[in-house]
Amino acid sequence: MLPTYGLSCRLQRLAFIKDAQEREQLLLASAFNAETSHEDLGLEYEGVTHTALYRRFGKQLFRKLSMAIR
Repeated sequence: MLPTYGLSCRLQRLAFIKDAQEREQLLLASAFNAETSHEDLGLEYEGVTHTALYRRFGKQLFRKLSMAIR
């Protein structure tokens, strides 16, 4: 996720030193880039989405909590 965020920040910083037309295009590119994530694109996470990651985390957490209660 950090590379996606870093690119969005760089695009925004570059936009603020450009003329109006280029600024608009760079800010739009930054916004579109920020809407994506490596998980949602299936990069580095074997195609696992945020939903699947949180579901897996919740199941593991529930198992550990239920074992601790016993």
